[in-house]
Amino acid sequence: MIVVSAATWYFSNKTTPDDDGIPGDSEVWKGFYWIPLYHFGSIAIGSLIITQVWLIRGIFEYVAEKM
Repeated sequence: MIVVSAATWYFSNKTTPDDDGIPGDSEVWKGFYWIPLYHFGSIAIGSLIITQVWLIRGIFEYVAEKM
């Protein structure tokens, strides 16, 4: 969430102060929205790759045991 806050502040409009008197916006809660939007796909791909590696390893171990 800290990275999202820093990124949204860096790219926000800092020419005029907001209601709080500080120029620039940082949106911490946007990070909670970005987690499922951008990171669940990476987790799913990683899980798929790990499953395929374990499957290939299991096949090789089975073949080695039979030899």
